[in-house]
Amino acid sequence: MKRREFVSAPLVGAAMSASSALAQETPRYDTVLKGGHVIDLANQINRQMDVALLDGKIARVDRNIPDSAGKRTINVAGYYITPGLIDLHICCYYTRLDLTPSVIADHHCLPSGVTTCCDGGTAGADSFEDFKKIIDRSKMRILSFLNIAARGAESNRAEQDPAQFKVQLAVDTARKYPNLIVGFKTGHYGGTFSETRLPWASIDAVVEAGRQTGLPVLADFTPMPAQGKFPASSYREFLLEKMRPGDIVTHCLADRYPFLTQDAKLNPDSIQSESARRQVRSWTCRREFLTEASVACDSAGLYSRFH
Repeated sequence: MKRREFVSAPLVGAAMSASSALAQETPRYDTVLKGGHVIDLANQINRQMDVALLDGKIARVDRNIPDSAGKRTINVAGYYITPGLIDLHICCYYTRLDLTPSVIADHHCLPSGVTTCCDGGTAGADSFEDFKKIIDRSKMRILSFLNIAARGAESNRAEQDPAQFKVQLAVDTARKYPNLIVGFKTGHYGGTFSETRLPWASIDAVVEAGRQTGLPVLADFTPMPAQGKFPASSYREFLLEKMRPGDIVTHCLADRYPFLTQDAKLNPDSIQSESARRQVRSWTCRREFLTEASVACDSAGLYSRFH
């Protein structure tokens, strides 16, 4: 070996070693979350894992990511790490409490890991521009099921007035904001019916808006007895004839709905509608939550199919 070759060999080796050491010391990620319990249903993960973040996105999920791999490391042992959760039905039009009680989504949702919520019809087409101000300034992502009643969730006024069920206006508003409006909502309709106030007016209107846009509807429906020439509007007809595949029934575990039979079994119509891909599920207010209905759903395997 020539002297020049002999000298250059260790220099090359030293350079490679230095480069390797530098690569190990240079962090690959912005942040490494260490020791948390990861729950990720999409990837079937439910165990302790480390999570690495880069440029605001998840770059790696592994059993043991070295501390040195991140510019900073956070010990999250004892905490759950999940993808951002979604609250399907919330009322967050907090600047219009005359419509319905509402919460500030950022305050109510983010501390619980909820990063996306769907407002359940507090705003209608007439008020959506004002509601959008809340959407625009919120940290979390807020989507809307637009109320078919143009003035929004006025349960004793607009939601009882078929003249307020402005299908074309709702459709036009949804098409104007396709990234914000994910469907349509109706609720609380009932009372005395007439030729100008038909039993299925709110349901028919909201489904028509959904049909024209290809969007789902979120429906809160109360069965009504027969009135004069108007036959009873039943839960069975609502579930199996009015609702379409992909539509959502809200407050379905409330005690005012026949979700259970008299012997506390799950209503067969509910199972049939779910089997037909009508999603008879949503959250319900705690004060009206019927524990027996929840138990019956679990016994029938309905919850497992929702996943």
